[in-house]
Amino acid sequence: MEDFTHALLEEIHTWEPWLLSQPVRTVYFGGGTPSWLRPHLLEKILTTLPKHTAWHPVEITLEANPEDITPENLAFWKELGINRLSLGVQSLSDEILQLLGRKASATLTRKAIGQIRASGWINWSVDVIFAVPGQTIQDIANDLHYLVNEIQVPHISLYGLTIEPRTVLYKKHLRGRFESMDDEEYAKMYLFVHDFLEAYGYDHYEVSNWAKSDFYSRHNLIYWEGDPYIGLGPSAHSYIFPYRWWNQSDLRGYVAYFGKKQRASLRVEGEHLSGSAALLEWFMLRFRLSREISWAEFPLREESLQTLQERMQAWVERGWVEGTRGGMRMLPLGWLWLNAILREVWALISYAA
Repeated sequence: MEDFTHALLEEIHTWEPWLLSQPVRTVYFGGGTPSWLRPHLLEKILTTLPKHTAWHPVEITLEANPEDITPENLAFWKELGINRLSLGVQSLSDEILQLLGRKASATLTRKAIGQIRASGWINWSVDVIFAVPGQTIQDIANDLHYLVNEIQVPHISLYGLTIEPRTVLYKKHLRGRFESMDDEEYAKMYLFVHDFLEAYGYDHYEVSNWAKSDFYSRHNLIYWEGDPYIGLGPSAHSYIFPYRWWNQSDLRGYVAYFGKKQRASLRVEGEHLSGSAALLEWFMLRFRLSREISWAEFPLREESLQTLQERMQAWVERGWVEGTRGGMRMLPLGWLWLNAILREVWALISYAA
């Protein structure tokens, strides 16, 4: 951990010219398990950042696992200036947690949630997984009722289970230990979650995210709105249009480069977004949001925009989108068909190109 933190501090230093060129408004510690990091190392990072950046954060988020939530950690993180937590709950069922390979039990997870609430955290979020084999709508309803009615958590991220190759879940699936949920059941559960949370006053502001007013994730909105960001650490992705690049995933190689720069090289991969690929990404990101997209925002020529508006009438009839006076807005049913919508968009922009 010491070596990793030293390497990270060195990378922060190398980015100083860019980080000083514009205000740093959000910081997100995630993509791993930052709550494991020893307190003095996390403190080093958060005392170093202001020295090398135009430091004006309004949101600093830390991802945490339930087993790392203690009154001492909660108080320390808050003292450091972290003002938002993202808790990896996944489920409040021991059976589902075991299937997912999670260390925390349902009892420990509820205890962690109670401690966050009791310690006075205002802005925090939980991650929940749905469409798990064997999970029913009543199961997810029970979890949500606890979170939104009893706890009143301000932000909830719900992700449909994806079984990725080369994972423990994938191996269990190949051995016939369980069957993945079919599309019809997945859709029913997703739309149930939407209706349930909307009834409790949560805004479904992004495909997988619901929040009370004023508790949207400001950092994640940067991704979806196509704004620039810098990723620091192994596997971290960065984006400044029209370029995206990412660090190597090898932790040892990352540490070796920043610890012994003359003896190693940092592997960075990237891509240049241009033409129709950049246009498709614009649609892919904006269509994840529920906000109105005005016609003036669309990066299309008048003829292509008119063709899109004509095609959109079919989407409106299917209940995928809503037409507004000055643009359009995605609907939950449309998010279930988002890939189909994007295929039509791709055909349009490819033809226009």
